[in-house]
Amino acid sequence: MGRDGEQIHVGWGSGEKTVDMILLATGRRPSIRDLGLENLGVELDNRGLPASNPDTLLLIREGLIPKSK
Repeated sequence: MGRDGEQIHVGWGSGEKTVDMILLATGRRPSIRDLGLENLGVELDNRGLPASNPDTLLLIREGLIPKSK
């Protein structure tokens, strides 16, 4: 991660993005157990959290959003 004026450059694995701001939330557990996301076709990861596309952060739902490679 680095800064160039007002732009922030963030890198991870094989990806990189340039952004204006970063929002970081830590120390909270999601309260999603009884939402029934699996009934909506939302894919859950091995921790029981909604899987998301790492490029867009959209939830992965069968037939709606393609799974990341």
